[in-house]
Amino acid sequence: QVVRDGALHRRTVHKIVKARAKRAGLGDDVGPHDIRKTYVSACAALGIDVVRIASAVGHSDVKTTQLYVHQHDMHTNHPSDKVELWVKGQGHE
Repeated sequence: QVVRDGALHRRTVHKIVKARAKRAGLGDDVGPHDIRKTYVSACAALGIDVVRIASAVGHSDVKTTQLYVHQHDMHTNHPSDKVELWVKGQGHE
């Protein structure tokens, strides 16, 4: 099922993101969650208040948002790193 209650089904979104990421040269391991983590990390790097970021991504607990930022800082070669480089224009071949 592609659409449910007027919205795209989550599996459809996942397939779209994976296909677009692959087409952009980001590989097979990039999914919607990686884009979400990249967004959170980019907002934090810009100095946006973590409470506002949490609200924007629908986290009910700010600790979850803080965990995203901390995990991003701790990881290297994570799929979200590929997305971040691509967004900055450094991931194209």
